[in-house]
Amino acid sequence: MTLIQAILLGGCYWMYVNEIGSGFNYAVFCYPSTACLWYGLILGDIPTALLCGGTIAPLFLGYAAVGAIVSTDKAAACLIPTAAVICFKMDLNVALALSVPVGLLFSQMHILKRTIGSWYIRRAEKIIEKDCTNGKKLFINGIVLPSLVKVLLFWVPMTLICYFALQTFSDVMDKIPSWLQSGLSAVGSVLPALGMGLLLNGMGEKKLFPFFLAGYFLALFTGLNSIAMIMIALFIAWLYMNTSKSSTTEEEFEEDEDEEYVRAEPILKKKDIVCAYLRWMAFNEVPSSYERHMGYGILMSFYPCLKKLYKGRPDELKDACQRHLSYFNTEQFWGACVPGAALAMEEQKALGAPISGEMIESVKVGLMGPFAGIGDTINWVAICPIYLGIFIPYCVQGHIWAAIAPMFIEIIMVNTEGLLLFPFGYKLGVKAASTILSSGKLKKFFKFLGVLGMFMIGSLSASLVKVTTPLEYVTSGNVQTIQSLIDSFVPGILSLLVILFVYWFLEKFGRKSVNRCMLILLVGAIILGSFGILA
Repeated sequence: MTLIQAILLGGCYWMYVNEIGSGFNYAVFCYPSTACLWYGLILGDIPTALLCGGTIAPLFLGYAAVGAIVSTDKAAACLIPTAAVICFKMDLNVALALSVPVGLLFSQMHILKRTIGSWYIRRAEKIIEKDCTNGKKLFINGIVLPSLVKVLLFWVPMTLICYFALQTFSDVMDKIPSWLQSGLSAVGSVLPALGMGLLLNGMGEKKLFPFFLAGYFLALFTGLNSIAMIMIALFIAWLYMNTSKSSTTEEEFEEDEDEEYVRAEPILKKKDIVCAYLRWMAFNEVPSSYERHMGYGILMSFYPCLKKLYKGRPDELKDACQRHLSYFNTEQFWGACVPGAALAMEEQKALGAPISGEMIESVKVGLMGPFAGIGDTINWVAICPIYLGIFIPYCVQGHIWAAIAPMFIEIIMVNTEGLLLFPFGYKLGVKAASTILSSGKLKKFFKFLGVLGMFMIGSLSASLVKVTTPLEYVTSGNVQTIQSLIDSFVPGILSLLVILFVYWFLEKFGRKSVNRCMLILLVGAIILGSFGILA
């Protein structure tokens, strides 16, 4: 590997962790099955990179970074093993086993990143106190400075690891004895079950569990491809949604005719609202911290609008800046409705409506949780794993389009949500949330997603989890494998049992115990694989 290649790989990783443009960079640089395309271009071996990314991806399908917690770093977990396979011919199964500790190790850097984020907050408070009209300083402190800090935290270390440490590491892995190699290969077949079990645990209602089994065994017995399976899943979900009885009655939102105040003629134009959303999408996570999380991102989104609203009123502008630097945390795209509503209230306050700063803050705090739950469930637990999983088998086969298609799907999906919901929130103000949250149609949509998600998790599990045993026995003078005997009764039962173990473990001990579950799978697979019980 050349130094230029190592620098470019580090740059790809920095593009993900810097989080400028969350409606773009996650889709392009985060997921193993999409980011692997860029690693292949840089290292000059796209087919092998796609094979690595597609093989590693199933392990991480069930991981969703919610609530500012990064349980594993999917980008690093793919980058380092892929580079080792391409540059130093590391065995693919060994690389898959390697992805687990790499992801866990680099996730700790995200803790440091958000801890340092409190420093930007302290600096921002001083800038606002001294001269709240100095937007340039706020931008440099909240966007440029964090980006440079992340160069030192992420880009430089990844470059150094790729250039100096990969060969030594690969040599060490090559010297592993054959029995341990077998154990690591078994890890490669078992660990994707963790991702599927996480998805299964996160999808929700237990009464929908039969749809998981239906998808699993239908995929096994028919051999239908992913496109055919999703067509069947869509029909079954639609059928279930329209035939099952709802336990709740639909509530239609009725707008109050009597308002506390009459909305004054708005100052902000349509262009201002769209630009506010684009800034929200671009900067919401860049200066994030555990102390305020997306608070600085809200301020960066609103600041040009606030200057326009409070032109010639520096004291009120200072109060507004301090108000929107406070803690805020929601899902970026469905949750875009909340800052849209807050901006509308801020505008009416500037126009003299009887709205206090505390009222605006209480609306943000009260609504960010429900919309985070909606967005995280729909986008990152239900939909994202499905469209990623559909293309993974084609990615393994070396099809470049299979890495590109999920990028476009996610970019179009999330930005359509944001571009619709941010202005919608602004247009209706605080009532936008009531309109969405009280709608019975939303409950039906969740039911549809639940059935669709469970069925597709079953289908994906059948194609992505391959736990088998090489054990043999002799009958009538012929050597038979136990696996063939098992398949004659219940095909795929070993894979299913591992997935169900993960599901049971997480149900019993909670999702916080995922690292314990991973450790059990790792140790168990290494032991059973080393003794030739699992393959």
